[in-house]
Amino acid sequence: MASSSQTDLVNSAAESQSIQSSSSSSSSSPHGSASFQEGDNSIAKTVGSTAVVVMSENQQPYKMYRRRWIGMLVIISLNIATGFVWLTFNSVSKISEKWLNASLTEVNLSSMLYFAGSIATSSFSGYVFEKWGIKFALILGASLNVVGCTIRYFGSFIESTEDSHEARLTVILIGQFIAACAQPFFLNVSPKYSAVWFGDGSRAVATTIGTVSNPVGIACAMLVIPMLCSNEDGDDMPLTLLVVGIIAIATLIPTFFIPVKPPTPPSASAEIALAETREVSFMVALRTLSTNIQFWVLFLAFAISVAVFNVVTSLINQIVEPYNYSDDDAGIFGACFIAAGIVGAAASGVFVDRTRKYKEVLKSAAPLLAAGYVGFLFVVREDFFPWICLVCGFLGFISFALLPVALELGVETTYPAPTSACTSVLWLGGQTCAVVFLLVGDSLRGKSPFKDDPEDTMSTGLISIACVSTLVCFLAFFFHSPYHRMEAEAEAERLKKLGVAGDANNDIMG
Repeated sequence: MASSSQTDLVNSAAESQSIQSSSSSSSSSPHGSASFQEGDNSIAKTVGSTAVVVMSENQQPYKMYRRRWIGMLVIISLNIATGFVWLTFNSVSKISEKWLNASLTEVNLSSMLYFAGSIATSSFSGYVFEKWGIKFALILGASLNVVGCTIRYFGSFIESTEDSHEARLTVILIGQFIAACAQPFFLNVSPKYSAVWFGDGSRAVATTIGTVSNPVGIACAMLVIPMLCSNEDGDDMPLTLLVVGIIAIATLIPTFFIPVKPPTPPSASAEIALAETREVSFMVALRTLSTNIQFWVLFLAFAISVAVFNVVTSLINQIVEPYNYSDDDAGIFGACFIAAGIVGAAASGVFVDRTRKYKEVLKSAAPLLAAGYVGFLFVVREDFFPWICLVCGFLGFISFALLPVALELGVETTYPAPTSACTSVLWLGGQTCAVVFLLVGDSLRGKSPFKDDPEDTMSTGLISIACVSTLVCFLAFFFHSPYHRMEAEAEAERLKKLGVAGDANNDIMG
């Protein structure tokens, strides 16, 4: 659907490749319509509802460069750094409560503001990717992260007492929000970077690596921060804030040295992606998304699954603490999430790269995800440590397996819309739902239908999470979008072999 919008996007991308002024014309062909831009040897074609780029005979063969891994390593390090900033306080919530002289609800504001900051800049980050490129976006995001961490650290010098704790809390939360505004520049970039630097046989794995690095950072934070900040009175918190700030600075420096773009595109679709980096209209892309019903089905499924995962990992220590588990235990549960998740993400990434069965993975994993959260509700009990670890591992495996698949499906569903447009909207939905779920979960603290539950239990919140996660099953069942990008690349390759590019060039210019 929305083939006219897709054609607009291709023409916009093609126009951005003109050296001086763009002039386009069309030529009839049994394969569809073509438009040619002076000063460039590429032809933009629309075949049915699928837009393709056909490379000219003079175009160099598609090639992937080793330097692509430099940018990927920088993206990984930035995502890990933002995980430390995000969970600085929530990973040691009781200690943070004492150090800030605040309530648990006020401590949870650090996570809520992190989601809010991501919401504020999610769409803007996509615009920056398209207007000024990936490198500039990463430098901007990393700089915001450093500024936010610096403000948080200086906030630790403000005196805080039970009678007057607002000043320190306010400065800390301002820094937290500024750092949160940086997250979309790292979190949303993986599909865009994969589309520009990786070929069609390795894009899913590349997206998986970049995307999974964010929850890896969360896991590292859940393990490391309790070790850095172990004093129950919070005397170690200033040192913890300093260490996190140093990590942020260390990850900023490499962003200045990553390559801007590959010398030649690694695939047919990368030709559009590289063109988008210059002048394609971001608003045209958003308009295309607004009319794509299948994208909104995927959007709801992605938003719910991401929000549920974020809430559980953000509140894991508050979920298990009423059952006599420590912050260190909560860190182990989080590590189980991530360790198993890395395996799941790697397995799904390799599987879909080889088989292209994205929809099958989505429809198979969604019911398992719902079953996992139902099981989590029943194992969060005292003296159930190994069972909690097992269920956390299962949830991590399924959640991580779904994450890169859903992001790649978003690109396939909305192609030829800019990759960063659909990715930004997907993450925007996930972070927005996370704020809502976090507020609901916090309001349900201490309420339980089970008589034997301890005070401050979050059983009712877990019931809500289990119910909401079942919606993903139904949404996955109704998702049946074609693979627009893969179809376009297959058509481009076929036309290239037939020499359509050269013929169309001669017809138009002749």
